[in-house]
Amino acid sequence: MRITIISTAYPLRGGIAQCAGILYNNLKQKKHEVNVITFKRLYPKFLFPGKTQKENSQDDIVKIESEPIIDSINPLSWIKVFKKIKRHKPDLVIFNYWMPFFAPCFGSICWLTKMSTKTKVLYICHNIIPHEKRLGYRTLTKFAFKNADYFIVQSGVVKQDLLKLFPLANYKKIPHPVF
Repeated sequence: MRITIISTAYPLRGGIAQCAGILYNNLKQKKHEVNVITFKRLYPKFLFPGKTQKENSQDDIVKIESEPIIDSINPLSWIKVFKKIKRHKPDLVIFNYWMPFFAPCFGSICWLTKMSTKTKVLYICHNIIPHEKRLGYRTLTKFAFKNADYFIVQSGVVKQDLLKLFPLANYKKIPHPVF
């Protein structure tokens, strides 16, 4: 199967990036053709609380091949990602979803993909509605998810959040790790 993963991933740091690396390695071991598209800019500097967004680990599980194309706040990069997906012709696109900040980006890429290809879309939902609720989070998440085919939720709380937004969602609950 041809699979494209859209996620924060190496060379970026963090738990979601590590999950993407482990997922990538497991799918490759199962002989799938996998490519990873990640962020060249995850957050604007004024929103990032830390010193660096880059991974400094030498762990081979974390260090994977990825293409840093996505700029979280630049819609032109989202179109570039869609064009890459269209050229690659994956059977499945997997989005790692963890916060509504990325919903405009992910939802736009998902919409373009579903409108122009027969590719299926799966969201791995690490979190749907953050603990610190803000105006618009539900609307943004609905936009991101409305064209998805499948969901993986990783906890009962995330399952409940998904079903509140999409009562008929095609989902499976699989705690960490998803593979």
